[in-house]
Amino acid sequence: MKLNKTLTQIFNSDPMDSHYEYIISFLNVKLKKTQLDQLKSMKIQIVDDILETTPNVLIVKDFSTNPKILIALNKGIDIVSTKWLDDLFDSKTINKNTNNYLTTDVILEEKYK
Repeated sequence: MKLNKTLTQIFNSDPMDSHYEYIISFLNVKLKKTQLDQLKSMKIQIVDDILETTPNVLIVKDFSTNPKILIALNKGIDIVSTKWLDDLFDSKTINKNTNNYLTTDVILEEKYK
C-alpha cells in the first residue's frame, strides 16, 4: 500500500472522470479543506502533473521560472493569480475568461523591455 498520496489521488477518486467541468492546477497555493470541498462541489478537478493532464488554468501565488510554469507556458495554459480563485469562491461560478487574472513575471518584463 502506498502511503504518500498526491493531491490528485486524494481529491479525485478518478482523475480522468469526465464529469468534471473544469480542470485546475496550483503552484505554491494552499487551500483549506472547505475550499477543496467547494471546488469538488463545483465539478472542478485538481491535477498535480500538468504533463499528464492539461488544466484550463494554473493558479500561482508568485510567478517564477519554475518547471511547472515553463510547462504551462509551453502548453498554452493560462497562468492566473490567486485573485481568480478568490473570485471563484466569492461568486461560486467559474470565470472562464481569464484575461483579468493573467499573471506575469514583472521583474523579467522590466528587465527585457
